[in-house]
Amino acid sequence: MITTVNKNDLELDYECQTSQVSFSIADFGGNVMKRGDYNCIESNKLTIEELPKGTYTLCIIDGDQLSKSRFEKN
Repeated sequence: MITTVNKNDLELDYECQTSQVSFSIADFGGNVMKRGDYNCIESNKLTIEELPKGTYTLCIIDGDQLSKSRFEKN
């Protein structure tokens, strides 16, 4: 699901199944650091420049589907 991680963006390879898609990014302790709507048509990137270095879990909620992926920001 995550193809590239850099200090400012996550680049995603995810095809939306519905028009109501949201995401959340949680730190290693489970605290949600960022959340919002994800629009597959407009962009395949999520901005993460405000997150400190660490290990995170990206959750994408697409209708009744839940996809999770871990990533590290250096």
